[in-house]
Amino acid sequence: MCIHLGLPMHVDRRLWGEITRYAAKWRGTDVAVKILRGSLSHAQLESAAAEIIRELNTMRRVGNHRHIVSLLGICHLQFPARLAIVTDFMHRGSLLDVLKGKTGEPPAHVDVVRIAAEVAAGISHLHREGVVHRDLAARNVLVDKHYSARVGDFGYACADARLGGVGSVHCGGGSRVS
Repeated sequence: MCIHLGLPMHVDRRLWGEITRYAAKWRGTDVAVKILRGSLSHAQLESAAAEIIRELNTMRRVGNHRHIVSLLGICHLQFPARLAIVTDFMHRGSLLDVLKGKTGEPPAHVDVVRIAAEVAAGISHLHREGVVHRDLAARNVLVDKHYSARVGDFGYACADARLGGVGSVHCGGGSRVS
């Protein structure tokens, strides 16, 4: 997989380190690439790897859906050793940035209503697949150049979820989220 990275678009700071997001080209298609910082301690790397593997497994589990950010590939970069996750590139960025007008023209009212329906369709798909997102926010909904939305960022998602009483979910290993 040959990827031509552009300039960094965004840096996420997590408890265990940083993920840098890039706009890139792969096979003539615009893609987004998340790269885990290469200079982590052994403990930070283990924690980060566990979180990334959980997120990748969730993305693989939910499969392709037009309102879910698609996992296109993963690759191991050398010198220094890093993991790269390749996903759809959403030209307008997060819904939060779109609504604040940071990415150009604010969307028309009709686009906002459609975006809400698309987010609901994406979340409905996740629930049919037994996944609860657990961090649904405008910053985790990505918008393309045509104002079409996709739900992304599955770092806190709970797979193998079973609905409990009103407002509670039982996650895989017996943990309960209310």
